Amino acid sequence: MTEAWAAIIAAIAGGVLGIGGTLAGVVTSRRQTVDQATVEHGQWLRGQRQTAYTETLAAWDTFLGEAQQFWQRYEFGLPEGSIPHEASRHRNNLLRGPGDRVEKALDATILLSRQDVVDVAEQLRSAMTRVIAALPTPTAPSSTGMSSPEQERVWEDALNAAQQSRDAFYRKARHTQRTPPTVGTKGGML
Repeated sequence: MTEAWAAIIAAIAGGVLGIGGTLAGVVTSRRQTVDQATVEHGQWLRGQRQTAYTETLAAWDTFLGEAQQFWQRYEFGLPEGSIPHEASRHRNNLLRGPGDRVEKALDATILLSRQDVVDVAEQLRSAMTRVIAALPTPTAPSSTGMSSPEQERVWEDALNAAQQSRDAFYRKARHTQRTPPTVGTKGGML
């Protein structure tokens, strides 16, 4: 009878170990699948962020270039022979074209990014508002042919803030893209 009990106990132990091994395999396999999905999503998200960041920088550079051209053209009032509504139309086109592209790119950046990048993106948005506010609104030719020192100071301050905001955005976006993702840590993959 002892040999029968030994065989029964060995069969039970083998069954329990077999079931335990199967459960361990299922749990490990499930975790690997979840980790793989997390990695793939993280890679997709990094690609989307990279696109959003480069579009934001390109739109920003276009906007700032257009704003500087506008400033150079209308800094001293309307050029001789200009029609007042031409300057308004040019200013509105600047806001609707390049300005709208910056807004759209910033929206994508904010949607896809962590809070630290969102913060510098919002600084970029504020800098854009400041640049727009500093643009002259010429309605007539300048009687002096010169812009006021106050207007020039506001413009220079707006340009400096714009460049600082762009640099901060670039540094933060670059750091975010170069930081390797890790699975299962806060601020890592997602």
